[in-house]
Amino acid sequence: MNRNSDFIPFALPSIGKEEKKAVMDVLESGWLTTGKKALEFEKRFAEITDAKHAITVNSATSGLHLVLESLGICRDSRVLTTPYTFASTAEVIRYMDAHPVFADINEDDYNIKPENAEKALKEQISNRGYCLVCLCRDNIKKTISNLRLNQVFKKNIYFKKAI
Repeated sequence: MNRNSDFIPFALPSIGKEEKKAVMDVLESGWLTTGKKALEFEKRFAEITDAKHAITVNSATSGLHLVLESLGICRDSRVLTTPYTFASTAEVIRYMDAHPVFADINEDDYNIKPENAEKALKEQISNRGYCLVCLCRDNIKKTISNLRLNQVFKKNIYFKKAI
């Protein structure tokens, strides 16, 4: 395969000298996990996001797992999410013995369509009576709030400067 003409990347990394130096600093420190840099990152991330605490994990999947655990998601819970996500989103829901409930997206912004979310949620509530946790974006907060459901909103957070 010719990378220049046949390869369609999902996301190309943008790695410069500053990022390479930061990685080498960590590697040379002898602490690949739970070291000084991880603690600094947690503190700074909590400050930026106005959170009391932050914890580093190895992946978004691990973070989602912790969130679902903390909310008490368990066998037969229903969790609303989008099919337009990494497979690990649904997989971590299944790992908790819960069931993903999919609601389709808007073609223009790739967020869950509020009317699809509302339909899926109402069907699940009337058929099962279980509480749902919604993994979605701001555009359906009103629907979720009106149905009085637990909610987790994943956000893509971009930082202009390295923490």
